[in-house]
Amino acid sequence: MTVGCCQGIETMIQVLSSPKSNILLSSLVYPLYHSYAIHDQLEIRKYELLPDQDWEIDLQGVEAIADENTIAIVICNPHNPCGNVYTYHHLKKVAEMARKLGIMVISDEVFKETIYGKNPFVPMGTFSSIVPVVTLGSISKGWLVPGWRIGWIAMNDPNNVFKTTGVVESIKDLLNISPDPSTILQFALPNILEKTKKDYFEKKNLTLSQNVDMTFDALKEIPCLVCPKKPESCTSLVAKLDLSLLEDIRDDVDFCMKLAREENLVLLPGEVFGMNNWVRISIGVERSMIEDAFVRLKGFFTRHVKSQTT
Repeated sequence: MTVGCCQGIETMIQVLSSPKSNILLSSLVYPLYHSYAIHDQLEIRKYELLPDQDWEIDLQGVEAIADENTIAIVICNPHNPCGNVYTYHHLKKVAEMARKLGIMVISDEVFKETIYGKNPFVPMGTFSSIVPVVTLGSISKGWLVPGWRIGWIAMNDPNNVFKTTGVVESIKDLLNISPDPSTILQFALPNILEKTKKDYFEKKNLTLSQNVDMTFDALKEIPCLVCPKKPESCTSLVAKLDLSLLEDIRDDVDFCMKLAREENLVLLPGEVFGMNNWVRISIGVERSMIEDAFVRLKGFFTRHVKSQTT
């Protein structure tokens, strides 16, 4: 068990770091992966996600950037912040590619209980007979308790690759000198995982589904922001920023800074996730807040739209 998923990320990056090694991260990724990799002097190589193909991983691109020093590929399923849920077929392809490259898969699955689309969640561990998989999880997103700070690292490795290569022992050694989750929460975790009623998730996910529908439709009235695919999971969506429609906006950071100053509305610039000229919009709020946000966003766009495009 770990102190949230964050400690799981930190632990895996630190355990796998070695001179000249590199790790494969997606172009849109939770920032802590970058931070810990940089801290441990682990080279980052970015692979692309394909927005016009349901944000699938560009598998050919992955093969092109991997080499003999690549140690792992990190995937996020359901994906944060894109909100897509990978299919069984695509995940199997990822596993087969990783086996071909001789690398492990680290699967971040913290949003697995926050799915409101049609694609069912498929654990990456399903394919552990093909390639060894480390699953990172926590209760923060599914149970809406981020402050509780409890998560886990799960080994999916029927062929004992992690044990024979010393990965398991290294994880244990590192966690032995690291802070532990609350003892009370460690004791409570089995009951939380096993006894939470299904209707709890259904009610939460219905609210998120309604919010994402409203947000996706409202974006159609803001031409400078284009969401390529309605999310099926998570508590946000991402939209591409079309700068050609705007006056005096340099990039996503400039857009978000001016929006905050002029409208007291905060969106997260894509640069935070490693992808320029995108923004992330939260849907994990009350419906009235989303309605108010789009009134402000529409006013901002009206003021900054190029005159020839009106």
